[in-house]
Amino acid sequence: MGKAFGRKSNFGLTVPATTFTATDGAPGIVSSIRITAFPNSVTSITINGVLYTSATFPSGGVTVPTNASGNPTQPILVDPFDGPRTINIPFVAIDNGGFESSAPGTATLPVSAGTTAGEGSITGRVLDDQGRGTRARVSVLGANGVVRTALTNPFGYFHLTELEVNELYVLQVSHKRLTYEPRTINLFDQLTDVDFIPQP
Repeated sequence: MGKAFGRKSNFGLTVPATTFTATDGAPGIVSSIRITAFPNSVTSITINGVLYTSATFPSGGVTVPTNASGNPTQPILVDPFDGPRTINIPFVAIDNGGFESSAPGTATLPVSAGTTAGEGSITGRVLDDQGRGTRARVSVLGANGVVRTALTNPFGYFHLTELEVNELYVLQVSHKRLTYEPRTINLFDQLTDVDFIPQP
């Protein structure tokens, strides 16, 4: 894996909190920021454990609490496209009176390498019998015998990374109460919106 500012986790590259430094004119102080749009050059952004893609990112943005310096106090991670690039995350500051700054800011994250060429990822969601996201373990088995697992977040989203492309994989879901049919996937790149619905 190439070097980048931040570190890799199960949900991507950590965006340093200081990247979002925001200020507010007196007498207010910054209490939160609102990420106004989906970042460029990423397949997903995860905010406080909730994974968003370009298709699921809320039109009104996502608000994140901050310290007095305008640095987010919740983890923010991104899953960058392949190769060197600069990721821009647009945001506005909100003060303790609820007023948004008139001048928007941009958190800039230079990445010397995202997911290296030849590696892919699978992102999706596990739903329960009520159509809600649920906790589960998702495993992927490759033809070469490699097994990777990921736990879903509280909203049912999972993210499997560092998978070889042009390979056939079998995805399986383990749940304490529900049964899911395995899925066979031929992975060519980053695959998103792989959702699992329980069997009747």
